[in-house]
Amino acid sequence: FNHYFPQEKVYLHFDNTGYFKGERIWFKAYVTRADNNRQTDMSKVLYVELLNPIGDVVETCKLNIKDGQADGSIKLDSIFNSGFYEVRAYTRYMLNWNANGIFSRVFPVFNAPKKEGEYKKVINEIEYRKRLPDNRMKDKGEENFRKKINVKFYPEGGHLVKGLRNCVAFKVISQTGETIDTKGRLETSEGTTDISTIREGCGTFNYIPTDTSAALIIKDNKEKEQRFPLPAAETEGCIITVNTLNDDSIRITFQHTKGYDKDLGLVLLNKGKVKAFNVIEIKNGNTTMTFAKRKMNSGVNQIALIDADGNIVAERMVFVYPQENDIDTIDVKPLTENLSPCGKIELETKAQPNITFSMSVRDMDTDGNGYTHNAATWLLLSSDLKGYINNAEYYLESDDEEHRKAADLLMMVQGWRRYDIKMMIGQKSFVKNHPIEDELFIMGKLHQRKKKNTVDKVRLNATLYNREGASFSGETITDKNGYYTFKMPECTGEFALLLNTKKNDKAVKYKIGIDRNFSPQARKLSPYETMQYESNSKTLDLKVKFDLEEYIPIDKDNHLLKEVKVKGKKRQSAGSRWLNEQRGAYKAAIKYDCTKAADEYFDKGEETPGLIEWLSEKNPFFNGSKNTTSNRTDDKEDTGLIVQEENTGEQSISGNNDASEQIFKGGISYKNRPIVWILNNIFYKITGLSPSGWRNVMTGLWAHDQGFYEMPTWLEDFKSIYISEDDNIWKNYVVSGALATYHPVTIFVYVPFTRKVKHKGLRQTFFSGYTKPETFEMPDYSQIPPMPDHRRTLYWNPNVKTDSKGKAKISFYNNSTCTSIAVSAEGITENGKPVVY
Repeated sequence: FNHYFPQEKVYLHFDNTGYFKGERIWFKAYVTRADNNRQTDMSKVLYVELLNPIGDVVETCKLNIKDGQADGSIKLDSIFNSGFYEVRAYTRYMLNWNANGIFSRVFPVFNAPKKEGEYKKVINEIEYRKRLPDNRMKDKGEENFRKKINVKFYPEGGHLVKGLRNCVAFKVISQTGETIDTKGRLETSEGTTDISTIREGCGTFNYIPTDTSAALIIKDNKEKEQRFPLPAAETEGCIITVNTLNDDSIRITFQHTKGYDKDLGLVLLNKGKVKAFNVIEIKNGNTTMTFAKRKMNSGVNQIALIDADGNIVAERMVFVYPQENDIDTIDVKPLTENLSPCGKIELETKAQPNITFSMSVRDMDTDGNGYTHNAATWLLLSSDLKGYINNAEYYLESDDEEHRKAADLLMMVQGWRRYDIKMMIGQKSFVKNHPIEDELFIMGKLHQRKKKNTVDKVRLNATLYNREGASFSGETITDKNGYYTFKMPECTGEFALLLNTKKNDKAVKYKIGIDRNFSPQARKLSPYETMQYESNSKTLDLKVKFDLEEYIPIDKDNHLLKEVKVKGKKRQSAGSRWLNEQRGAYKAAIKYDCTKAADEYFDKGEETPGLIEWLSEKNPFFNGSKNTTSNRTDDKEDTGLIVQEENTGEQSISGNNDASEQIFKGGISYKNRPIVWILNNIFYKITGLSPSGWRNVMTGLWAHDQGFYEMPTWLEDFKSIYISEDDNIWKNYVVSGALATYHPVTIFVYVPFTRKVKHKGLRQTFFSGYTKPETFEMPDYSQIPPMPDHRRTLYWNPNVKTDSKGKAKISFYNNSTCTSIAVSAEGITENGKPVVY
């Protein structure tokens, strides 16, 4: 299985540990084969996504993987809220094993500085009335959890067996997901035993199940006892107990009930490869087996006990501490003695010869957040376990008894394996839904509009073009089920995509689906990922030399600029004023891209819903009428779109719009508050007000006759939507003191002024090539005079290359205030070794 379906891993190294709104996140991606950690020779396309605190994907980078590496950046200039943002990365092929194995890291994004260079780490606390929706995945059973604390049990090997001494790990967590270190007692038929957690809310106890129930008693934060029954035990079976605390070996003990006479197979896996296999003859008494650690692979290993029918009898993960040559290091030493404002800094790095790694140097005084993960912790630990591991570097600090106990406890409670042995031996089905993208593709399926138009042997033509004048075209024929594929040339940027369908040389109308909406659902974040920690970054010792007499920044001196005359002001068309989305974005909390959302429906071969119906499904805070009451025609001629009259800048209505009016008459509200609807920056309507509320509301000078300016119905006819709960925004469009008592929400709706031209058999959409690369720019103060410089990342190079002696020299210029620099350097070598500073 591992030979035919090897997995991939992705690791991202970033230039900083936290960011401010308006900055750019720089990153280097390392894509490896999971079976040997070497650079991948499979996927060539990498997806890197930025998710906002709600869980919506707000930016996507599509990168070209070359020799297992890629680099890129994400600009934080279009986000609305400060908070904790997630960056995740994956190849499409990785999604065949669900989203648990993809790379993910959470960053604090702070408010932009009010004054340039004034980096105060402020994240706005959203008050209860202005809370945001949560689109992240929920934990199973979370809705039924009402206690102050909860306890999860993890029997060693996966289950309990009556009459056998079982080791059980447990984790104590709060309602918000934080672990709780506490004490309690275990009540069994044999009596009461005191227990306590060992590390981060986790602990273990030994227990012999009987026919009598047993429970763990834990006190909550108010000293009130909570009772948690232990899982039910099986009457017959075999269990394993693993001892990892010895210096040089791991010992496995097998216990079984009387009459259990099956011979079992013991398999040891690392990176999906079978490293050892033994047949265990079950005899009276306990059976033991020992593995020498020096003969095992470092990192996470899996031990499984399998019967002759292929059933998993018991399964366990163990951690083997890295051996001496499993991790390489990067040494950094300064060649510059003094650190001065805008002064030159030279560093020398020493690593393995002829390797490439990424490196950043930061202003330590503005460091964003404490973080302890790196390429080594990811490859050897985090990438094989589900969920966030707090302080992952701790487990690679030392190989003493304390750290072994902690690592073994972690192996028992994480609960997910990258390699599902049941799937690998055929006991669980594996369906390869996602291809290996070794090039850019457009793939999809045709869907019938009329039964007589079959989807087989349809001639499909694709044409792409962009503003730079680049264009491509191609043609293919669908298979018997309507599937098609276009292989695309290597290209960058966004393209307009026209897809035409013909059958028997005649244009025939089909729903043209595109297979590109595979972005996984957002996971639930650990509370430890959304905390601000003190920075503990590694710094370089440099003497600080700030001679103010020598350094005169440009803003402290007088400079006479050449006088210029304004010849005229650029005229702004009416359309550009109406469609200026900056008004909607100003103080908005949420943005919805309706064009993109509509394309997702079309990609699945479905019609788009009505706007209010879609909003209600997208955001649970909408209340009131949600269903579209009008039947849409197949041709969708009556859209209610506003059409831009040529050269006049005036508006007129096209089509009827009874459906939209009926929707809005349903009294749609947001958090049970009225909504002020602004259409293309002009007041349209207020909904969600009671009759008594209407008597006190008077629209002002900005209000326009409702019959003059209409709202479309269907999602596809909208461009974007912005939701603002700011108490002052609506006052720019409505004059009413009484309305303020209802705390209305302002929703800006934007509709394009030009209607898409519709032809039979044509679909107009977009295609994303690789993301256009950006270059990290650094000032050269040997060529320009020093100036106020507030860069937080002083140096970023995703591709530092060592020479034949393993050395590399880097040079850059300091900003105008930095007195201490932090260095981060990481990489993964060609043969799969992590290298870290």
